[in-house]
Amino acid sequence: MRNVKRLVLLTVFITALFAAVCAQSATVGAQPQVITRGGTYTLDIVNDDARAAVTISTGEAVILDGCGIASRGTAIIINPGANVTIKNCYIECKNPLVEKMNIPLAIEATDAENLTVQNNFFSGGGICVFGFSGDGSINQTINISFNKFRNIDGRQSLGESGVLDTIAEFRQAVWLNKVNGIKNCEIAWNEIINEPYKSSVDYVIKIYKSSGTQDSSLKIHDNFIRGAYPANPLDKGAGGGIICSGGTLYGESGTEYVEIFNNIVTGFTDFGIAITAGNNNSIYNNIVVNSGQMSDGGLIYAQNAGICIHKAVASDQSFGGNNSAYGNICGSLKNAEVINNYYLPDAGIDKNNNSIAEDPEDITPELEWEQYDLWRRLNDNGFTSGINNKTSLEFLSGDTLLLSNNTNSEVSGKLYLRDFSGVGFWDIDIEPHSSRVVKIPEKTGNLKVFYWDSLLRPICNAAEMEIE
Repeated sequence: MRNVKRLVLLTVFITALFAAVCAQSATVGAQPQVITRGGTYTLDIVNDDARAAVTISTGEAVILDGCGIASRGTAIIINPGANVTIKNCYIECKNPLVEKMNIPLAIEATDAENLTVQNNFFSGGGICVFGFSGDGSINQTINISFNKFRNIDGRQSLGESGVLDTIAEFRQAVWLNKVNGIKNCEIAWNEIINEPYKSSVDYVIKIYKSSGTQDSSLKIHDNFIRGAYPANPLDKGAGGGIICSGGTLYGESGTEYVEIFNNIVTGFTDFGIAITAGNNNSIYNNIVVNSGQMSDGGLIYAQNAGICIHKAVASDQSFGGNNSAYGNICGSLKNAEVINNYYLPDAGIDKNNNSIAEDPEDITPELEWEQYDLWRRLNDNGFTSGINNKTSLEFLSGDTLLLSNNTNSEVSGKLYLRDFSGVGFWDIDIEPHSSRVVKIPEKTGNLKVFYWDSLLRPICNAAEMEIE
């Protein structure tokens, strides 16, 4: 077989800053709002009762921009047919102070026509999307990206005395529930950090009986997830990073055409990434690290494998043989002592999945946090990187790259090389107004993924490929 090399010309430019995440600027006593007309709204609301802080009941385009919302009831309710953009907002979900009520949701959307949630800060509450009424075009889809989530929490209130650490509702940072056949849907570049005893989730990103399409998959990519704990992580309870779930009977729609890639998942109680229902779903190029213990050394109750593909319900008619896992790096401990990286009995494709360490003692809470440093190198406060709106390119061993930095800035461009064969990482500096020729080492079968370093804020705006 002849040696095939690809010559790639990459031209970069330095982007302007995105708007910073809005700081909280709530006006005490501001009243909950019901929005019935389109427009752009900047709201400062402190809601101290169980009502929703904001209710959107119009099909006209609504933009919430730069809002500060602190609420003891659901922060934002979006009613059917709505077209909503939420950006640059601070949203805090608080103890409702009513016994046996749970900490509320940040966003609850039902049959929305379009939902864009970008560059927000969420504390306490996550996003639940029930159904979808759009056509899946660029202007009618779901995009949840560049947000920061802290301590997603479903614990039950004790009133003025605090919250129970034993009873909680299932909570997620993002939950798509029966969002079927959607196109152009992305959940990407979100930073999600949950701390033990301050949060309670079952699955951080949950795709339940939801699907993309064969020509436009539902994409979950480049997210950082740290922490998936029940109310008391030392007790029995679920807690996973990303899951495709929701078995079906009698021809119902299942979870299908979902791609999960380039995510980093650390510190969980059950699994990092899993497919337990559906078909035509894939897990690839992810990093999963779990030491099985908290930073104080306390053991987490229920460790499963780092990455799983298995049929959870025997009667599930949706589960097919075309679910795949490949090119992942994993280091996951069971009972904090046995490496248990992969459980893939029902995977249609299982290849090039690697271990981050051979010695269990090398998989530590410190290693988990090192992955956060890596992700921050690839993403700084929501700055995207990529080529023609793609977050990564894949090249084969032996490829030759011509890298050109033609920016107006005097700052060097940088390229990060992530090697999914488990060999390691490289970075390559490119001085302003110069080019470098780089050849990928000859290692047959190695999968390489390149990112422009977003700390320097370059984005590739041209990619031309020739095959010799």
